[in-house]
Amino acid sequence: MDERGHRASKLGNIAVVQKSQMYRILAFVLFVSIANVVGNPKVRCVHGVWSVDNCVCKENYVGHRCQRKMHCSSFMRNSDGSCVACEKYWEGPNCDSITCISEFGTPTKDLLMCQCTGPAKGDHCELLDTDDIYLHYNQKMEKWGPIGALAIIPMVACLVLCNRKAKHRHVARVERALEDQRDVEVDSKVLEELLHKKH
Repeated sequence: MDERGHRASKLGNIAVVQKSQMYRILAFVLFVSIANVVGNPKVRCVHGVWSVDNCVCKENYVGHRCQRKMHCSSFMRNSDGSCVACEKYWEGPNCDSITCISEFGTPTKDLLMCQCTGPAKGDHCELLDTDDIYLHYNQKMEKWGPIGALAIIPMVACLVLCNRKAKHRHVARVERALEDQRDVEVDSKVLEELLHKKH
């Protein structure tokens, strides 16, 4: 290898080392920037400003980071700043906890939104569409219908058996009553036909 090739190889190695160091410095700067943003509570005040050691919330917002909107029904407040009364579908002292309507909605963990299931829609699962209701219950029937049918079959069999036994007991009871009154021999088949004859 001549001297020129050796110098080019050395310069290439230096460029690779410098590039590697530049990436390390860039990664360090990025890491420090992210740490400052995450560690700095001032940045985390959603609807407010940082003051000394906490967030001071704008009007109608509460929470450590001013992230929860108050849904008071009027501008009147209690002496502690809480709501006198809440808007429809909201509850809690600050009216910041959502309530979901119907059996088709549940609040999220932070109590800020409703998760609607089935035929319900809307912010509070308050809207029900007729087509969606039919679809919802048809799907339930599709799922539970066979189980219901299997439960009905034994009940019908039990009813038929009970009716048969009841007829036999009725015939025997009438037969005994007639025999006791007249000392007569009664044909149970004829008696059964008379008792259960359909008009």
